[in-house]
Amino acid sequence: WCRGLTRKQLSAEQTDLEVKPPPDFLLARTIRVSTDTLKLFESLGRGEPGDWLFPSNKRNGPLTRQAVAARMAMWGREANVRLHPHRCRHTHATHAIRRGVDVFTLSATLGHSSTGTTSHYVLAEPGESSSLKLG
Repeated sequence: WCRGLTRKQLSAEQTDLEVKPPPDFLLARTIRVSTDTLKLFESLGRGEPGDWLFPSNKRNGPLTRQAVAARMAMWGREANVRLHPHRCRHTHATHAIRRGVDVFTLSATLGHSSTGTTSHYVLAEPGESSSLKLG
């Protein structure tokens, strides 16, 4: 979704970004980002307010989802790991749960309508057990 962001949507004071959905989704989404992430976006260079944050170098518009996936795959090969956008969602979900984010907040962050969907994203820690936590 963020591939369609324009520079005018970014502000160092505003950590909520309204992101328009791709054509196959019905609802817009508000994404909360950290000030560190906003600084990272800012470091990508200056442009006109209407310029795409992630422009395509082959056409007039933002990167396509296929272009994002291709770039991530290339970076993954260079680092000798399998890397693609959806895997990053799973990694985010797993790290969030392990750092104490409750499943309801994570579900809303990921845009899921059900916590059941979110549970498929999270990898269980092999040494963890709810019975160990409950005593």
